[in-house]
Amino acid sequence: RSCGVVHWRRRGLACSPFLSDSPPWSGRLICAVRALCARCRGSPMDCVAGRRGRQVVRIACVGEHTPRGRRARLRCGGLLVANLVLQVVFTLSVSHAGALSDTDGVDSKLDAFRRWFEDRGGRAPAVDVARVRTGFGVIARADLNDGDLVVSAPLDSVVIWRESIEAAASAREKRLYGKIKSTEHVMVAFLLRERALGSSSEWAPYIDLLPDHIALPFLFSPSELDALQSAADVDYALRMRSDLKAAHSSLQVTIRALLKDPSIPKSRASKFSSVESFLWAAAIVGSRAITLRGERFLVPFADLSNYAADTVYREAGAGSHYERYHKLDVASRSFQVFADRRLRARDEVLEDYGDSSNHIYLHHHGFIPDSNPFDCVEMPLPSLESASASAAALSARRALMRSLQMPALVSACLSPNHTPVEAEEYLALRSLDNDGLARCKSAMRGPDATGASVRRACLDGELPDVVYTELAAKVDERLSRYPTTAEADRRLLRIADAQGQFHAADGGHDQPASSLFQLRLSDNERLAIRYRLSRKALLASLQVHFLEMAGTPRRLQSHQNEPEELPLERTTGLSHSVHLRRSVGRLNSWLQEGGKRGSPLLRGVKLRLSVAPAAGQGAPARERVVVVAGEHVVSGDKFGIAADAVLDWHSATRFAPLTAPGVWLALQQAFPGSGSPHSVANQSLAGKHPQDDGAGFVAREHAIILQIIHTRFVASSDSPWAAFVALFPGPDDAASPLLFK
Repeated sequence: RSCGVVHWRRRGLACSPFLSDSPPWSGRLICAVRALCARCRGSPMDCVAGRRGRQVVRIACVGEHTPRGRRARLRCGGLLVANLVLQVVFTLSVSHAGALSDTDGVDSKLDAFRRWFEDRGGRAPAVDVARVRTGFGVIARADLNDGDLVVSAPLDSVVIWRESIEAAASAREKRLYGKIKSTEHVMVAFLLRERALGSSSEWAPYIDLLPDHIALPFLFSPSELDALQSAADVDYALRMRSDLKAAHSSLQVTIRALLKDPSIPKSRASKFSSVESFLWAAAIVGSRAITLRGERFLVPFADLSNYAADTVYREAGAGSHYERYHKLDVASRSFQVFADRRLRARDEVLEDYGDSSNHIYLHHHGFIPDSNPFDCVEMPLPSLESASASAAALSARRALMRSLQMPALVSACLSPNHTPVEAEEYLALRSLDNDGLARCKSAMRGPDATGASVRRACLDGELPDVVYTELAAKVDERLSRYPTTAEADRRLLRIADAQGQFHAADGGHDQPASSLFQLRLSDNERLAIRYRLSRKALLASLQVHFLEMAGTPRRLQSHQNEPEELPLERTTGLSHSVHLRRSVGRLNSWLQEGGKRGSPLLRGVKLRLSVAPAAGQGAPARERVVVVAGEHVVSGDKFGIAADAVLDWHSATRFAPLTAPGVWLALQQAFPGSGSPHSVANQSLAGKHPQDDGAGFVAREHAIILQIIHTRFVASSDSPWAAFVALFPGPDDAASPLLFK
């Protein structure tokens, strides 16, 4: 192209720009440099611009042996500096102009989508769509509290689901959609038709925001699948691809009929009826659609919210947490999404997608969370046969499983924080000895025998150490099958990231020929490496956990797939974690059936104690005991603890060692006026409080202290309060100034 400067062209200057794809004004910069350099041009010399690829690398004057040339050389030296400065300005300006033009294109799409969403009755009062680090996202325009409305989308005009698709279709289209049995495939066919319509589609502003590529493994190439290093994951992805191709084959005639429209050119109809387009649409629906009340919904605006695990601990609840913040409002016929955490203005609106593992997020959503408290790894369980010394014992275990209607589990999804109840019960039944089997048979013959009571009587005990040793060996075998270590994977990602940054900084040009090695990883390969790295880290933590539970303070040494950081208590002896879990289990059992005649001590809303993962990122952070709800609890719901379970001055006055000769006498001597234990007990029975003078109060407080000391260090498991006192923090855990050095 000509730079378009006629005056310079008349002077005979070469005015074509160096960058053929640069904007017209860039040619003027280059022409300006050459016009300046032309001043040093004499009859025996010329000004030469050297180039390497697209870049000007030097400007020099030839014929510099003359005095005039030497003077011109000085001018050309200054011109070289000027040229370099202009090139920097030019490069930055082109990059900035490109970024602005790209942003303008994206912004126009976002503006069109906002108008479309609002015109069709959608409401997003406190949020907006915007570009974020990972692509598109939702940004808070004002502070949001937990439970505040984020998006309300009308079911009839915005939300894409079977009912709205068929309601908006013509009679012919409705008949074709009716031939498709699967709701998900109806949505796939709808997306293909609307995308083929292009700008004439009523849904064009939404479809324009959909990505062209979704990183789902069933779309991976063979080399990208190999990067998963997992035959099970590869088989899972290939089965998904095979099932979708079979679905496309059976629906191809219907889809082609839907694409027969005067507004759709034949070339576009052919393109969007292909198997590649079908896989794209299936990936969009599979990764973005929401399942609620057995229906699938694509909810524009809401499907732009990215994932982050909720910071408040909870136990897995089969999707109940997600359903709490995603609702179908029958009265307004809208799909409503609420904030599941507090957010400040200008924060990205993130949401917890539910209680799923990284396997689900990879294969069905196309990403790997940075942190996922519900991640687990599918592991084979020891077989029933391997624990049976005789045919009679094996037959007895199988008969017990049939009576309790328990499945013979082959595998389970395990993590250090959670083992499924059915897996725990299976392993407990597998570990029963002859006495345990006899106890179960006796419990089953009881007059009040129920499935739950029999399971409590038979399967609530702690698993023997040998079970955890077997599980640790299976984890070790799984780790040994990986061809690379966790550290090698981390190093691979660091190298690829570093070279990617160099490549980007170099403007996307090829690296110098002097580079000995170039590591080119596709986005799918990076995702696959991150996934396999998360599997190895979780397996290593799981192995440590099982060996701790077995009382083995070591790890198997067959493979070096250790976690990047291990909490301190997981490296020495029987850990705080194991003690905590066992203590919590005993306390839950006591609260459920520790009252008179086995009645529960905890009443009202269903609550239980659980062990939550360590808070914070520091290595010394320990797991903690939390109260979790077995059902949805709202502010104002009540629960109660039976008076018999409470440690207070009532229990202290009934506490036998405290009434022993000399004990209360010592308290009376230390705190005159405190009264005798019998008088305090009589006042308690009469519903009266003892005199609240200082001496009496301190005496009662010390009575409780004595009861705790006796329970913790003397009575041990013989005390009714043993399970409760066992959870009190020890001297190394308490933060009382009384214990400061």
